[in-house]
Amino acid sequence: MRTGAWAEAFALTADAAPKAALATAAADGETNANRALDLAKQAFEADPSLAPAALAYATRLRAAGRERRVEPVLRRAWEAAPQQALADLLLEPVNDPLARVQAAKKLVAANTAHPESHFLLARMNLSAGLTGEARHQVQEAHKAGMNERRLWSLLADIEEQERGETEEGHAAQRDALRKVAEAAPDAGWQCGACGTAHEHWMPACRSCGTAGGLRWGAVSSAHAVPARETARLG
Repeated sequence: MRTGAWAEAFALTADAAPKAALATAAADGETNANRALDLAKQAFEADPSLAPAALAYATRLRAAGRERRVEPVLRRAWEAAPQQALADLLLEPVNDPLARVQAAKKLVAANTAHPESHFLLARMNLSAGLTGEARHQVQEAHKAGMNERRLWSLLADIEEQERGETEEGHAAQRDALRKVAEAAPDAGWQCGACGTAHEHWMPACRSCGTAGGLRWGAVSSAHAVPARETARLG
């Protein structure tokens, strides 16, 4: 792990080890496409709730021309632990805005009550020009417990698109932007062992070296400092 030899680290893991994290990192570092696909599959099967594992597997399935397997993988991951990156990958080849709305509805079908599901539907409906439904989904996301800056920023975009350059529109946008300033920070990756926040997922925390310790969710302001690139695994 200290040398970044993730495939070797994964091969040496015991049952209690963070296999999903190590296999995901091993897949990312593997140059052989078939081997990378196999490692990514093992990562996903070890922990479907780890979004980087699902993304690694779905990306390699798409690269191998197995598009029909991509959606089931991402739907299972969304059901386990919704994260917007999963939706972004699924919707990547879909260009028509209304088709993207339908694809998003299908993705969230098994986890419709989650705030991330409402937020995704709000985004897709806004992109399709369906501002009324986008506003409704923002309200539902808030009712479901989301109070992050991105939610109110999206509402400001809805107000701008729906009401335009009117006095009422400007007032609604100002109200939404005030909520942005008062809202909680957007979700991110944070080490469960030492509390260090990371801009991107990593197989091990750069501050304390804990493998598989990064978790996606609300970032504690007491520890929300980026991991320094100069840090080394202990």
